[in-house]
Amino acid sequence: MKYPIGIQTFAKIIDTGCVYIDKTKSIEKLMNSGGQIYFLSRPRRFGKSLLLSTLSSLFQGKKDLFKGLYIEDKIEWKSYPVAHLSLNTVGILDDLEQGLHTIMEMAADKYEVKLMRTSVGDKLKELIEKLAKIGPVVLLIDEYDKPLISQIEHPEMLEKHRVILKSFYGVIKDLDDYLKFVFITGVSRFARVSLFSDLNNLTDISMHEDFCDICGYSESDMHHYFTEPIAKIAAGMNISTPELFEKVRKKYNGYNFYGKERMYNPWSVLNFLYSRQLDNFWFESGTPTFLTQIVANFQTSIEGIVAEKSDLGKLSFDSNNLVPLLYQTGYLTIDEEIEAGLFTLRFPNEEVSESFTHYLLTEYAHLQQGSVRYVAIKVRNALKAKDKDLLVSALNPIFASIPYQIFNKDKEVYYHSVMHLVFMLLHYNIASEVSTNVGRIDTILLEQNEIWIFEFKLDSSAEEAFAQIIQKDYAGQYRNAGKVIYGVGVNFNSETKKIDEAKMEVL
Repeated sequence: MKYPIGIQTFAKIIDTGCVYIDKTKSIEKLMNSGGQIYFLSRPRRFGKSLLLSTLSSLFQGKKDLFKGLYIEDKIEWKSYPVAHLSLNTVGILDDLEQGLHTIMEMAADKYEVKLMRTSVGDKLKELIEKLAKIGPVVLLIDEYDKPLISQIEHPEMLEKHRVILKSFYGVIKDLDDYLKFVFITGVSRFARVSLFSDLNNLTDISMHEDFCDICGYSESDMHHYFTEPIAKIAAGMNISTPELFEKVRKKYNGYNFYGKERMYNPWSVLNFLYSRQLDNFWFESGTPTFLTQIVANFQTSIEGIVAEKSDLGKLSFDSNNLVPLLYQTGYLTIDEEIEAGLFTLRFPNEEVSESFTHYLLTEYAHLQQGSVRYVAIKVRNALKAKDKDLLVSALNPIFASIPYQIFNKDKEVYYHSVMHLVFMLLHYNIASEVSTNVGRIDTILLEQNEIWIFEFKLDSSAEEAFAQIIQKDYAGQYRNAGKVIYGVGVNFNSETKKIDEAKMEVL
């Protein structure tokens, strides 16, 4: 089986015999839904470009490419002029306006059309009007927001790009008579707030249940297309096929686009199938620089954030609330709906959770990239050995690496945050700042046969920290769990920048 890793052109996938996960049932549903202008937000490397390429081939009437696919005999095949514009690199390495002119001229050249107008908005209007002489035009815009996302840490350039793009997209509203179908994709949903405010007939399907699986792989997709290769990989790992499917599910599944089914990340799945390794492919393929903003304001409660549906679809340019962007870019997803339109959010899967935590810990504690995993493993080994001295010696290199100029020696929460990240990296079932009827437990680790209760103190003593666990009976609510409960008191020394003592006992 050939895997189309990095191939975003539908015709190339079909012509080269690569596996294609049939999304044409969703496309046929979209074509019959009654709209004309559609918008879809999905994380990067989730199949948006392939979807637009598929639409391009379909509207050009290339029926032969769709042989054996769901839509082959479901529509009347006609050929329409297609303006397929990708902004993936526009405005990043070159001038945004010049880049827009270039991609429009490339689209015009395919139909031997010459464009003369000088403003980007007028040129788009000219392109559509001239193509319309051939027939109703299909307009496909991919990565519409890339010039914005790439400048998110540079407010002045971001605003400059926003103004240019608003004038570019703003002409679409006056082209209705020339257009057959419009589909716009991107990572973020700036669209509804600013750039497409004049498009009253824009249909946003980003969180529509009917189209939650239009990109990415569903559970049925995985079993239909990949059971055989996964079975071969499982045999090589000396585990059963169901066991490997479960590992893959935990690693790459979990994205909820407000539908009944959670989706797999296609980029990660294809790379896993090719390499036969359960690695973190998606995160490592491009970490956005805006994550560094989260480091400066890190809180231990990234998961479990509550958000309104309307908030997840909004993103202002000067907002300090990065939750919508984390959701839209795929670092958080919907966990459950508390009530209509109110959600809790979480990491989609182990790949994102592990990579995100690794990244934050590296930035937050200024550790070397290669040492993060090693330090975390030493912490796990210390807990397995029930050795407080090993635990202290494993944790102290983390704090020692933090530069003095950013070390918040007077804030106990700073130490809590670093500890929380370490435990998250080890995939422990962890909760911080757990409220009880007599106080708040700093950190709890829930293992299969063990429960660990941590209390942290700053410039005090491990004895005092441990005494608080006993005095407030933090273990009380867990005594009927049938697990061994350990209490750990830890004291941080702000002057030496390290843990000077710990106390560990069975409760």
